[in-house]
Amino acid sequence: MARTASTTARRPRQTKTGGRIDAAANQRVRRNSMFRLRYVLLAAVFVWAGYHYFARQLPQYNALKGQEAALTKQLQTLKGQHQELQKQQAQLQNPAYVMQYAAQHLNLVAPGQVSFDIKH
Repeated sequence: MARTASTTARRPRQTKTGGRIDAAANQRVRRNSMFRLRYVLLAAVFVWAGYHYFARQLPQYNALKGQEAALTKQLQTLKGQHQELQKQQAQLQNPAYVMQYAAQHLNLVAPGQVSFDIKH
């Protein structure tokens, strides 16, 4: 094979033991090492993010979901109680209901009525 003028004009590349490596090769080595370093750092960030998510955030998220379910159940119970209290409030506005309630639960009678207590 014949060498062209461009290949013979370059300085010969020497090994590291010889002392000289041409600038292009040195730049390629530096670029490749920086390229590898970027990927190593990127992988480290992903590993840290995965650890942070699975070890820290996921248990907190699951605990909060449990709290949300308990609070939702408690809210439904309180809404039911609220409806019962509104119903009872509406009934207490009716004088006939108040008299019936007083007679049944408190053993009270209206003026002019006679109370009978029959014991067996």
